[in-house]
Amino acid sequence: MTAAAPLLFDTARVVTDVETWCPGRGSRHHLIEIAAVVYDRCGRIARGHLTDDGLSGGGASDPPLIYQQLCRPDGIPRRVRLHNAIDPTWLWRPGVPSERRTVIDFAEWHFGVARGAPLIAYNRGFDRSALRKALSVAQEWGDPDEEEPFPWGPCLMKDAARLLGGRRGKMAKEVAAGKLLDIKTTLDRAAEEIGHRGPLTMHLGLPDALLEGALMIALRQKELSSAQSPVP
Repeated sequence: MTAAAPLLFDTARVVTDVETWCPGRGSRHHLIEIAAVVYDRCGRIARGHLTDDGLSGGGASDPPLIYQQLCRPDGIPRRVRLHNAIDPTWLWRPGVPSERRTVIDFAEWHFGVARGAPLIAYNRGFDRSALRKALSVAQEWGDPDEEEPFPWGPCLMKDAARLLGGRRGKMAKEVAAGKLLDIKTTLDRAAEEIGHRGPLTMHLGLPDALLEGALMIALRQKELSSAQSPVP
């Protein structure tokens, strides 16, 4: 009989990354991809389903609890410069849904499959605002700045800056990950674990969410290790 995995977190967590397109200064950031990976309280990518106590309820043969969807906002031109690794032609492939349909689908997935576990993002302020405003537009709410449809956990960038010596609560994702992880090896292993055969380029939703999940775990382990170390 194998020993139970130690608990790292109080609840399951949904590591989330969004990629966006902004029409111009003063406009909201429109979603063009949402990716999310459910991690259980032990820091494992959850499979099958989440149990009532926030643990992975499936076995190795069950599908991982992952959300990944490209979407095409209204008004986006076919020729557009994007500040991420998404090829704009991907958004015009047959079957790519609208931003409205995708953000509502993600909300239903989050409160169903992911059981409403808190969302974790590297730059929480950005991802939180983009998701909130997109969902408010999709559901025709009154003021998107006053609605908070999703529960959020701590900002991963602030945790990284606090534990790794960032300035003013900021640290680039690649810098933080590079201090604790081998980025290529981490992404290769995560992709193999979930059966992902797509590109692993940074600034794509799913690779970023996988790297952020590994960083979240490494930061938590560092925090726990520091707490247990004797004070000189």
